[in-house]
Amino acid sequence: MSKFFNENKHALLSLGFAFHGKIPKVACDPEKTLLRVLPAFFCDRKLFRMLLAWLNIVSDLLHVERLSSLAEALPSELKKVLLVLSLKLLKRDRRWKIVKTHLNAEIDDKPLEVPAEFRDPYLISKYGIDEEFQTIKVKVARILPEDEKKILSLQGILRANGWLRLRALIGPNFRADVAYLYISGQATGPAETARVLQCARDTAYRNWRALEEADVRKMVTLR
Repeated sequence: MSKFFNENKHALLSLGFAFHGKIPKVACDPEKTLLRVLPAFFCDRKLFRMLLAWLNIVSDLLHVERLSSLAEALPSELKKVLLVLSLKLLKRDRRWKIVKTHLNAEIDDKPLEVPAEFRDPYLISKYGIDEEFQTIKVKVARILPEDEKKILSLQGILRANGWLRLRALIGPNFRADVAYLYISGQATGPAETARVLQCARDTAYRNWRALEEADVRKMVTLR
């Protein structure tokens, strides 16, 4: 396994990647982890294809508005990789148009330097040109997701990641995100919650106070 994989294995187990290892009790942040794993495109082709397989399973549980906002801090080359992923996911989940539209307005015209293995003439002749990469004027062999056996089932992913499990119940929105930080104890109050989620303070305060008033911690367990 690559050094990049080893550095991110803990978070990948939390997302539901089917690696050998103990699943962390504290769920990783879905959007921040996705962005952290994007560089796999340049250094770990198999892991990138696993990421695409995982996205195909959990796409509708990702908070695309938050992801779009967090992506503003990405370097140019990773914005282009995320744009391509959004184009692939848009075929099955129209919400990804939010990410696509935002990134389209931000990417530059600098050519994306692609690893040689993606440009292998044999692979291009065998699999054809990747149409999503072609939209940003990059010619690579079609990139297919890894076998979904490399990823836990949706049920397994939800067991592994309490954050995504709350989204399955509430929806992929800040209400679910605040609820996870509140119930898990990962944040001590609304101000810290706003910093972690990078959302408006009013959003964090409003949802946090509602959870406190309902005494939700007594009603919901995450493990």
